[in-house]
Amino acid sequence: MSNTAAKTGTGKTAIVTGATSGFGDAIARRLVAEGWRIVATGRRQDRLDALVEALGGPDVVHPLCFDIRDEAATRDALATLPDAFAGISVLVNNAGLALGTGAAQDCDLDQWR
Repeated sequence: MSNTAAKTGTGKTAIVTGATSGFGDAIARRLVAEGWRIVATGRRQDRLDALVEALGGPDVVHPLCFDIRDEAATRDALATLPDAFAGISVLVNNAGLALGTGAAQDCDLDQWR
């Protein structure tokens, strides 16, 4: 993949949860190809490190390793964002599975845990 778009940049930042595999990985790669910076979250540091390397380095991808189910860890991780990544324009809330739950607007937060 060419990182030309990522180097010129859109000036926008997206946070992609579950960015280390599947849809999250594909979405992260597409956003970077379109010139976005991303905050990539996941539970496996080795996969986050590989994603940073594959997508152009720490100026393009900021990795955060934590379990999204842990609210305190989520708050703590987001509080550490460097200024270049702090202005989040888009959240891609991709991590985990939502099996056996209703529509988002009809569920309370405990059903999604």
